[in-house]
Amino acid sequence: MLVAKEMIRNILAKREAGKEAQSRTGKTKPQVFADRMTPPSRAVIIFCKVNGIDYTERKVDISKREHLTPAFAEINPMKQLPAIVDGNFKLFESHSILIYLACAFPGVADHWYPADHFKRSKIHSVLYWHHSNLCRAADTYVTNTTILPRLAIHRINKQLMKLRNFSSHLCQR
Repeated sequence: MLVAKEMIRNILAKREAGKEAQSRTGKTKPQVFADRMTPPSRAVIIFCKVNGIDYTERKVDISKREHLTPAFAEINPMKQLPAIVDGNFKLFESHSILIYLACAFPGVADHWYPADHFKRSKIHSVLYWHHSNLCRAADTYVTNTTILPRLAIHRINKQLMKLRNFSSHLCQR
């Protein structure tokens, strides 16, 4: 319990310290283009909040395919979330964004992205492993256990309604 309280105090202290922090690009706060339904978007948002980085969240609804619009393609030609715009600087891919934020904002603690290249290399290995293994496995699992069954139920219900309408139409004759 004491450890949790101390962690919360540290997070709040860092948040307050980071409020004065500005990005290297200067005047404006970064815009984070995200859909909170995606884990990479949540990672960037949580990182900003924990480190007191003042940002503007721009919601991009992937269920409405807003990430596929020409306007969003100007921000991220790969049309994926998340992405950021900091002044004239545009960046996509959550790991690249996290590294940028850790380096561009002076209020971010060194343990997130250490100056020591040995420690930094260890972080790189975990980040690359994450993309190559964990993300792919989690995506497959969530798609097969959550998304596809919901889509299938919706389609089955639609077909069932058509069948009932057709059946009632036949019974009327």
